[in-house]
Amino acid sequence: MRVLVVIVLASCGGQVAGTQDDGGTTGTDASASFDFCAAMQKRAQTCSQTFDPTACAKTKSCIDSALHVEVRDGIEQCLANQACGTNSSDACLATFAQPYENVPPFSDYAAKCATKRAACGTWPEDYCATKYAVGTSEVTSAMSACMDLACDGIPACFASVLTSHGCNN
Repeated sequence: MRVLVVIVLASCGGQVAGTQDDGGTTGTDASASFDFCAAMQKRAQTCSQTFDPTACAKTKSCIDSALHVEVRDGIEQCLANQACGTNSSDACLATFAQPYENVPPFSDYAAKCATKRAACGTWPEDYCATKYAVGTSEVTSAMSACMDLACDGIPACFASVLTSHGCNN
């Protein structure tokens, strides 16, 4: 998911975001009343950063596809309101990940990831970070399947999962 963070940062003048509803969950998507790209454009102007509206729209699509519906608006607002010079989504993602950290499928993924990381030792620890609990069950299950691969195949598998959700800016 480190890839997701980098993708979002690059597309919105230094910010990150991400993903979608799990299918069976019926939450209200408050982001319909919050114009993420307008807020990101304002932040970019305030922070003297370049804003790319096409890339921001792709980021918004990625958020809508890959993250739990209940956290989308909060993450978008958190990202848009970060202080200038803060160019990481980590704090925003971690804040909204907490309710999902200890429940399947993320808890199962986290355990599997920790075991695989101990065996591999060659890819970023970020793959196991709890901030990724904001991903939908579909995303988490696909990431978990990546852990069944050989160590050197995991990064490409993660990239493929993210690309399948439009997170490939």
